[in-house]
Amino acid sequence: MEKAKFKDLDISSLEKFKYQGGSSTLFQDGDMLIKVLDRFSDAEKKELLKKALKMDGVSLKQVLLPKTLYTTDGKLEAYSIDNYLDSKTLFDFYNDCSYIHCQSLFAPVRDASFILRDIHKNGFCCNDVSFDNILINNKGEVKYTDFFDNCTFGSFSSYHMSRYFFRFMFFYRREHIGPGCSNSDKITFLLNFYELLYQKGIHNISQKQYQALEESSLTLQNAKKYVDLLLDKSKMLPEIPYMDELIDNYDDFIIDRSRQCPLFTKTISKYKK
Repeated sequence: MEKAKFKDLDISSLEKFKYQGGSSTLFQDGDMLIKVLDRFSDAEKKELLKKALKMDGVSLKQVLLPKTLYTTDGKLEAYSIDNYLDSKTLFDFYNDCSYIHCQSLFAPVRDASFILRDIHKNGFCCNDVSFDNILINNKGEVKYTDFFDNCTFGSFSSYHMSRYFFRFMFFYRREHIGPGCSNSDKITFLLNFYELLYQKGIHNISQKQYQALEESSLTLQNAKKYVDLLLDKSKMLPEIPYMDELIDNYDDFIIDRSRQCPLFTKTISKYKK
């Protein structure tokens, strides 16, 4: 990572980026994005600078990490990351589609799950796993963004979390939410997957709606027992697998967004031995 003085950064010459976060302001500068931490406290900015320096030299596959740190008096005021050009968030990419073939959706979701594995393998916890923070380009290639601020790494913890995880834990299970861990990342990933597939949280999916896709999908059949455990408030949160372990390559159906049910199914699975 490079370091520069924040006062030398001419924000007025930059254009605001099309996507904006809740705790900062993003500006576009050619093939780079500048993230200005204008809604962080001074204490948080000091801690983020320490975290950034501790992470210097870390390489995570397909994760957009800070390139240049813009500082003032020991505080991280802003940083730059690569602008993943011609990309959309996973949610936006598929919510714009009327019909979705499951394989076109499952392939990037599987890739994103492999990236999550690599993140955990390197000692990080995402905390804010969200398909709003996973980008996909027209080639189907995915990258994680908005990672650095929220991740847990070593002694640097964060209580930031996906709104899907917060909504499920606080409003549905009504449980205390502690610091993030690899299992909470995997649970949040699963919650995002169902949010994308059904356009609603797992606790709001009726049995009829669930079965409309499940009977055609080995992936959903694989995931069903973990969904049931998550929905069972009498049991502790289960340890769940990564999403790539649940996705089945034999799934072959189309989702009609207007009806949220499969129009066509070719059940290769029935011929499996």
